Order: sequence, then structure tokens, then C-alpha cells
Amino acid sequence: MTARALLLTPFVPRDTNSGGEIAAHGIAASLEAAGYRVEACYCGRPGPDVAAASWPTWDCSAPSFPEAAPRVAERIAAADPAVVWVYGVKAWPAFRPLARQAPHVLLAGDPPGDIERLRFRWEGPAAASNPARRAAAWVGMRRRSRALRRAASAALREAATRGIAAAYGPGDVDVLRRTSGVDVALCELGFPDFGPRATRGDGRTFLLLGNLNTLQTRYGLEFFQRRVWPAWRRSSLAGRSVVRIVGAGGLPSRLRIESEPGLEFVGFAEDLEAEWERAAAMLVPIPVRLGFRTRLVEAWARAVPVVTDASTAAGLPALEPDRNCLVASSGQEWVEAASRLLDNDVLAAMIGDGGRSTFLGQYLATAAKDRFGILSAKAIDRWSRTPVGAGSAGR
Repeated sequence: MTARALLLTPFVPRDTNSGGEIAAHGIAASLEAAGYRVEACYCGRPGPDVAAASWPTWDCSAPSFPEAAPRVAERIAAADPAVVWVYGVKAWPAFRPLARQAPHVLLAGDPPGDIERLRFRWEGPAAASNPARRAAAWVGMRRRSRALRRAASAALREAATRGIAAAYGPGDVDVLRRTSGVDVALCELGFPDFGPRATRGDGRTFLLLGNLNTLQTRYGLEFFQRRVWPAWRRSSLAGRSVVRIVGAGGLPSRLRIESEPGLEFVGFAEDLEAEWERAAAMLVPIPVRLGFRTRLVEAWARAVPVVTDASTAAGLPALEPDRNCLVASSGQEWVEAASRLLDNDVLAAMIGDGGRSTFLGQYLATAAKDRFGILSAKAIDRWSRTPVGAGSAGR
């Protein structure tokens, strides 16, 4: 009988919505490719449609992760999995009571403390006009960031006691090792094959796609609006191209983007396949080193040329300028990169094919199966050999 792997996730695994959902979908696909029979437990807040999941998924939702733990325990007891993969340190409290009962891998994503700093840079100082309140807000942010970092480090240490602590972002591994004191393994995500698109695009549309609720997408849109679009609008691109901003969710009042000639704010789109088919290229203008660019990997899978910021390489070391992407920093550089793709069909095809090749070799689930399989086997072995009463690793 095929061994079972259970994915405990704060995102419903599916390939049609947010980056977190696509990542959960990819983890499940990679575990299946490694030879496991996979099911998922959704342990986030009530609301998402679990029936829409791309993998068999149990609804263990609750107002908080600790409150989800009893329901998760029931499902794990019934499933009796060979290994449990916990997606994200925030979900760890839903599994913590079971850490001594089942082999496990905790797969960490973006460090929560760093996300808090990003959130504050976006929301904090601008919301406090009084200097004293601004200073107090900064102090509060630092306290929250330190508390989140301590919680994440504790989760990784607890996971490593009888299991495996891992992270999927290459740029995060060293930080997590240093702050937690344990050997955090690198396990980059894998994904099912989204498939190359049928055409090479319409020769004029640039796609800017992301979840409008996430900080990374908002930073990217703000950068595009302030630095890239003014240069784009003044250039020759203005009359022969259109940028389409597509994504579910909403934007805060401080980031108002309205459609104008050459720029279409679409928001939620029911048919993303049509967006991919028309795109001459995808724009990823996120000047933040933090994170794994899930949508960029999807663009690679679809053989869509990509223009991105050089900082993207921190989370995607497979990024190779002029082979699987073009990189740009200033507004003028973004205009020049986009112009190169519109003016040179051979270059655009080469960049798209290079991305497709990178995806197949590095991020396709069958290419990721070894790293998921090896970590699963290590987790099972460590759990079987570690005494039940062992103390926390790294202490």
C-alpha cells in the first residue's frame, strides 16, 4: 500500500488563486511525485471553499491555529500518515501538540518578523501624524517583529527535536538558521506543470499579476506606479503597448491605480488563461529581497517572458538574466527591457523558452520529488530514533 503524506496548510491547495494556495498545491504535487498518497488539512480561518481544493482536503478551520489543533489531531489519528508536512511557521501551533506523535517536516516561508517590518513600512508611520505617536509606533513594530521572530525560531527548534526544520526560500535559510540555532534544510518548492501557452502573446500586452492583498504585490505596484509607469508613459511604448494589472483582492486608499491609455486596472479576472495567452511578457516589479515569486515560476512554466527586479534572485537563484528573464532597476531600464521584448521576437522567444527550461529542470514536481522524498525519509528516520522525552534541538 502506498504510504500517506498529510499536508497541514493555512491555504487551500489549488492553482487558481493566491501564491500561498499555488504553493500548497505545489507541495502536494511534489509529495505525490515522491511516491506518497497525499491529503491536506486546511487549518486556517473559516471562509475559503475547501471543496474547491485540487487535492483531497479536510476542513480543520478554526478562528486561530491553536484552536484548530484538536480537529487536526482527529484527522491525523484517522489518516495515520507516514509523514506530516506543516506549511509555514504560523501553522505550527495547530500541529505542536502532535509533534511527538508523528514524523514531520516544518516548511517555513517568509520570516514573519520581516513581513511585519514590511507591513509597518507600508502602514505604520504614514498612519500616525503626531511625532510622538510615530515614535511609539516604531517601538511597537520592533517589539512585534522580535516577538514574531522568537515564535518562528521556537517553532523551528520544536520541529527539529523529532523532525525536520526546512525553508523553501534560499534567501531565508541562513537567517532562519542563525535565529533558531538549528540546521534548517533548503527545500525549494515544486509545482505541477501549468503547461506552455498556445501562442506567443499578442505582441503588445504586459501582464502584472498578483494577489492585491499581499504586501509584496503592493510594494511592486507602488514601485511600478511611482518609478516605472511615468517613464513608460513618456516613452514610445505608450502608443504600442498596454499594461494590464490583474489580481484578486483590493488595494488600500493610499495606493489608487486608475485605468488610463496604455494602463488597464483589471482587478479580479475570471479567466486567467486568457491573460496568460495575450501577454507579450510578465512584469514582476517587486524590489524586495524577501520571498519566493510563485507567479514568476508560473510564467516560466507557461514560457512567458519575464522582466523582474534583480533582487528576485535572492529567492530564486535559478534566475539568469538574458537567459530566462530580463532584469531592470530604474524606470528607464524597465522601459528598455520591455522595448527589447517587443522589438525582438527572437529574444522574446528565447527568454520564454529559457524560463520553460528552468521550470522543467528545477521547479516541476517531478524535478522536486527527490528533495521532498529525501526530507520525508529523514523525518521518518529521525522520529523513529529520537527518544520521546528529548529536549528541544539547538538548546
